[in-house]
Amino acid sequence: MRIDVGIGEFKYSKNPEDVIKTYGLGSCVALVVWSHKLGQAGLIHVALPEAEVNPVKAKALPGYFADTGIPMIVDWVDKVSGGNRKMFNYRIYGGASI
Repeated sequence: MRIDVGIGEFKYSKNPEDVIKTYGLGSCVALVVWSHKLGQAGLIHVALPEAEVNPVKAKALPGYFADTGIPMIVDWVDKVSGGNRKMFNYRIYGGASI
């Protein structure tokens, strides 16, 4: 199954056959985490660094901001791996100066 991740969204899969995608990164950043051993992966599409610019949006869509979204994906990694973050690989994509 293909899983599309929009701006500010965090999605994950427990099925190693799934494909997780996002589009139009530009200046946005995608943080991708995956574990071959666990057969799980997650992706968050972050648009802005700090939630203080729009606290209402941060509450509704925490993945939109790095300071609220990244802790969310780290919490997921901790939950899935039992706190063993070394079971996962991490990559960051995007962040162009446009």
